[in-house]
Amino acid sequence: MSTFEHEWKVIVDFGLLAFGIANAGVAFSSMGTETWLVFYSLLFGKIIGIIGFGYMAARWGFPLPEGMTIRDLLVVGMIGGIGFTVALFIAGEAFVDPVLQDEARMGALLSIVIAFLAIGTGRYLRVRKSG
Repeated sequence: MSTFEHEWKVIVDFGLLAFGIANAGVAFSSMGTETWLVFYSLLFGKIIGIIGFGYMAARWGFPLPEGMTIRDLLVVGMIGGIGFTVALFIAGEAFVDPVLQDEARMGALLSIVIAFLAIGTGRYLRVRKSG
């Protein structure tokens, strides 16, 4: 990574986060069944999918990258569950009713919480960056 990219990465990441939140167009009071369906789908669906297919691929002769374990896949699955931008787009397209759209978008916004869960889980499991 060049020096410029390295120095500006965090600033750009926070800028993108602020842009996404500002343009989500959702009132924080928009909570309902769809909110939790989207949130839990991103959390558990991604984790189960990434761990499951990683394990299945390893069993079929396609090993995980060197130094990677199932514990690492758990954290990767959680990171994959941060469905912020794509989930916001899909929530807006999947529902016709504006109330349901807002509830689904709120679930996508709540997926940001998964980042903190991933950090905590990674630290608890002592997952380290290798290479």
